[in-house]
Amino acid sequence: MTNCSGLVTALRRSPTITDRHQSTDHHRSDLLDVVRAAERAFDAVDDGPTDAREPARRVFETLLGGDLEPAPARARGEALPACAHLDDAVARAREHRGATAGLADAVATIARQVTWMRREEPERPTPGFADGHANAVLAHASGPEWNALMGISLMAPNVRYPDHAHPPEEVYLVLSPGEWRNERHAWFEPGIGHVVHNPAGIVHAMRSGQVPLFAVWLHLDRRGSAPPVAS
Repeated sequence: MTNCSGLVTALRRSPTITDRHQSTDHHRSDLLDVVRAAERAFDAVDDGPTDAREPARRVFETLLGGDLEPAPARARGEALPACAHLDDAVARAREHRGATAGLADAVATIARQVTWMRREEPERPTPGFADGHANAVLAHASGPEWNALMGISLMAPNVRYPDHAHPPEEVYLVLSPGEWRNERHAWFEPGIGHVVHNPAGIVHAMRSGQVPLFAVWLHLDRRGSAPPVAS
């Protein structure tokens, strides 16, 4: 079972200021590896939705060219139940090889350093949702015009993420089997290594099948809009 809540073994000594700076630098380096791996995975998609190209490009440019801010790392506490499926999800993504496997490797490294959270309980929760999902915000950055956010989502088998909407435009880099829908498209399975695009404000959802659902997501909105939110 993968403990992706960020539980850490107590150190024999208290960390010094130098230790903390080195840890922060290492965490930032791992995050940049994830962003670059996600950009390579996106560039490797030949038949993705054309509407996803511009927002994804802006997210990568903002994260790599701006003041990248890591999300708070390593929250102490009990592991979320959905995290038990992380190793399985990563292993399946690695089987795809190429840029997708590279992204899975980068995410696997950072997944043990981030804070995993549940989404706020929806008005109409779906069966198994509370313990069957986990989200983590990885990093955010702001450029002259855009706010960019990157995160990851993990779902246990046979769980439906409830219908929801948010102001940022959204692009998923799919790392597992699973299905997506929104107000314009019925349920479909994009396949590992493919891309899903949700326009700003559209109602959308996703669901896992017999295996865990695993994806990296990108959020983009203009400066001065509402604060970014997790997927």
